[in-house]
Amino acid sequence: MVWMTRWTGMLGLMALMACSGDDAAKTNDPTDNSGSDTADTADTADTAMLEPTPVDGTFVLLDAVNGRGVANLDAATGAGASSTSSDAGEAELSVESGTPFQVTVSGADYLTHHLQGKAGDTEFTYVTFLANPTITDQIYRLLGISRDADAGVVVVGLDTPDLQPAVGAAASLDAEYDTAFVFEGRSVSESQTIPEGGNSIVSFTNVAPGNHTVSVTPPAGQDCMLAPAGTGTEVEVAVYPGDVSVVLFVCAEP
Repeated sequence: MVWMTRWTGMLGLMALMACSGDDAAKTNDPTDNSGSDTADTADTADTAMLEPTPVDGTFVLLDAVNGRGVANLDAATGAGASSTSSDAGEAELSVESGTPFQVTVSGADYLTHHLQGKAGDTEFTYVTFLANPTITDQIYRLLGISRDADAGVVVVGLDTPDLQPAVGAAASLDAEYDTAFVFEGRSVSESQTIPEGGNSIVSFTNVAPGNHTVSVTPPAGQDCMLAPAGTGTEVEVAVYPGDVSVVLFVCAEP
């Protein structure tokens, strides 16, 4: 499943999710005389399923102005794995299944982006349009504020499974920040709710550094899930001075 969020008025972020496989079934047959062995086997299987395993992720890093892949960017996980983006802007990295991940992308001419999420059990692709300081400053000026080098930006993507903005979905952040805004066509408005005819991100400006919680309120009759694993409407996001922190959700009818 694919979903997209837009960082500028025309471009944005998208992620490809593959959900985990079926859970192992337990036998509960009262005529089974091997009860203890069966329980032990089931418990062992459950324990094995809970152990994190490496999951391959392809992080596609694109320029937010021209949409082209950006080569020679550094991408690194918190676990110490690293990769350099190819001419197509692709960086291959492994993360742990069922565990929150953070991939930090840095390079000349771009703000440092921290791509955060939670992987499922199968490989995924995470496509990101990277913003530069000039674009960011232009947007801030439209809002009547200036960018604080000692604060960060939090970008929350809210999409439907068919890559449309999840109209009516809202995001909140339990941190100090200047303002939250959304895109409505080519303009920006102070809001935390995805509007009709708008784009699919809520951005929080000049956020105090630290670990904060992003919470999502789904549109009526829908559920929103963190990408790419597809679990939960809340996530802890790490915010860094001068950088952009990104989390993505997909919203759909249950």
